[in-house]
Amino acid sequence: MKPQSEISQDMLEDLVRFRDVSGVPYEDLAQIIRSNPRIAAAKPHSLCRTDPRSGDKVVYSPSRKLRPHNTGSAADVPPEGADSCPICRGDTTSVIDIAPLSEGFTFINENLYPILFPEDGEVRLDGVDSDAPGSSGLRAAGVHFVQWASSQHDRDIHNMPHGDVIVILERLAVLEERLLHSQDSGMPPTTSKDEHGHWGYVGLVKNFGRLAGGSISHGHMQIIHTNILPKAIADDAAFLRRSGEPFTSFLLRENPEELLVKDYECISAVTPYFMKRPLDAIVAVKDVSKSSLHELHADDMDSLAAALSDLAGAVVRLMPKLNRELAYNLVFHTGPIGGLYVEVLPLTQVLGGYEKMGLYLCDGLPSQSANMLREEIAGQC
Repeated sequence: MKPQSEISQDMLEDLVRFRDVSGVPYEDLAQIIRSNPRIAAAKPHSLCRTDPRSGDKVVYSPSRKLRPHNTGSAADVPPEGADSCPICRGDTTSVIDIAPLSEGFTFINENLYPILFPEDGEVRLDGVDSDAPGSSGLRAAGVHFVQWASSQHDRDIHNMPHGDVIVILERLAVLEERLLHSQDSGMPPTTSKDEHGHWGYVGLVKNFGRLAGGSISHGHMQIIHTNILPKAIADDAAFLRRSGEPFTSFLLRENPEELLVKDYECISAVTPYFMKRPLDAIVAVKDVSKSSLHELHADDMDSLAAALSDLAGAVVRLMPKLNRELAYNLVFHTGPIGGLYVEVLPLTQVLGGYEKMGLYLCDGLPSQSANMLREEIAGQC
């Protein structure tokens, strides 16, 4: 039998609950998660703990080890396009947003193994509940969705047409806006309203490859909405308070010119002068008045799509040349931080003991990494 290489249009249409998430009340999104027996069976614990030394937040979801292709062994990951892919088989949850691409569709659905769950009733502010040893801890709540880059198994941001990558980012922005405006639908408050009129925190990440936490090889992004503010975002906000300027404006002013990978008009892609691992890069939106994806204008989206596609493509091509298993993360820094940026974090070097003490030993120089990325991107133009 020919391996399944994409989810069929008929199969995908059978899963569609909503076609455009922008008009869906938040409570309806929460309810389809609560009412799904498979998700309920994988419901995470609501406990959140804070490391008193670092401020790192820890949530607990034991059921995530049951994901179809866990990250423990290379043997768990099927070959590209194999019919063992649950997404290509249609073995997934209902679709809440779907948009056509030049070929196939991009779509969003509920995560079957969520790290957060929409608890009934009011959830307190992050930090209000006691997190002292022996206490019940903070109560984490929220929703967890997945955006599949394409209905085609082997398509992702590194090998899709530019216009398709824009569509993917635009649909992410629509979902982000819907979640951040959750109170407009009468959802009990999860946290206070910020200066932009947003409730709670929306986290966007991409895990590509088993070593980077990608449990399924079908390209995807993770989206959460929660009352828990991750430490990295809290650090960004603290930088803004401490220095009086957003991290992005500081970086784009102070980072050496030789570390510019490429300028994209509205965005700069740079190797940070404090690079922790080879090929690390930061994609920074120049307009610091925009701190969420849905606040970006069409020209910003155009630049962001080009930058992410270029860098992801460079990483995909360079890591095998470096004798490294292909794996990287995209981490979107959005929220109350006075700007917006994306970290591109390839797993080019393992963490050792000193790294876990906060002393990073990097086996490449920032200038070398910037040159590699610059040359790889230029070679594809």
